Amino acid sequence: MSSISRLFSQQIGIDLGSSMIRIWTPSEGVLLREPAFLAVETVSKKVVAVGAEAAAMRGRVLKGVVVLQPIKEGMVYDFHSAQALLRIYLQRVTSKVPFASKKIMASVPANKTEVSQQILSDLLYSVGASEVYTVSQPLAASIGAGVPIADASGTILLQLGSGVVEAAVISLGSMIASATTYKAGDYFTERLQYELRRKKEFTVAFETAEKLKRSLVSLDKSVQKNLLVAGKDSIKGNPREIKVNTQDLAAQTLKVFDEYEYLIKDMLTTIPPELTVDIVDKGILVSGGGADLDGLSQHLTDRLGVPVSIVDDPAEAVIKGIGTALENLDEFKQSLGYSR
Repeated sequence: MSSISRLFSQQIGIDLGSSMIRIWTPSEGVLLREPAFLAVETVSKKVVAVGAEAAAMRGRVLKGVVVLQPIKEGMVYDFHSAQALLRIYLQRVTSKVPFASKKIMASVPANKTEVSQQILSDLLYSVGASEVYTVSQPLAASIGAGVPIADASGTILLQLGSGVVEAAVISLGSMIASATTYKAGDYFTERLQYELRRKKEFTVAFETAEKLKRSLVSLDKSVQKNLLVAGKDSIKGNPREIKVNTQDLAAQTLKVFDEYEYLIKDMLTTIPPELTVDIVDKGILVSGGGADLDGLSQHLTDRLGVPVSIVDDPAEAVIKGIGTALENLDEFKQSLGYSR
């Protein structure tokens, strides 16, 4: 592409995660990482905060302001709010050249429907895209992890997102099989909240349960950690502080990851035996924000009987894969859903 063409054309990659939106450009790499929230005045519909500032307002805002999460589980739930959010984020990262065309590639769930794909395409065109490409999250994560996806041998990847968890088999540049559950990272956090209410009659905010998940929860039975957390008595409603330990949350943690084990096993029953042999030889890769959980790789290795490895920088695998796909667009077009 000539320098003049570059001036009037931009490539933009967007990972539309449920909890975070990441935006990639060729010159800067991953340029934006922001929570997928915005706060809006209920009467005027004026946007008063976006990103981290809006996320921090959840549960703390006045009656006249609502905090919205317009993109959930990889799908657009509120078109106009998603449009406002993306316009703000794109203004931060795009060229100041007037009339520059924008080729945008965005991640979509592996189990996307034609309707959800069309809504996403309409959304991206509405915020200034001249061309829209989509790539499934597991395929993008595989590319971002450096998997030679054009090989005939199969690779299985488990993508642990906050809104959706997907397992997929990648071979010859495309997905051979996939399986999805919405019992993902946010669901896991909610189960931790439930467990504290059930066992200790103790209610904590979603953000507090997220902190427990990151710093306390482990799939390694030998790990025992404690954390003092603030919340309120579920019965009386008064503020309390209690010490929570790893064992308090172990049962719910195992239940959630049993779901992912079954997800992989069910998917493997649908693929040819030749690919199953490849997977036994190569093992399973895990990406996504949930891949950082302590003890995860050894737990899945023990349960599935094949090596399980966490990819480098797992939360960034999808957006890095989108960037690589955009930089090699002609090579990857056959694997991508493309709409004009």
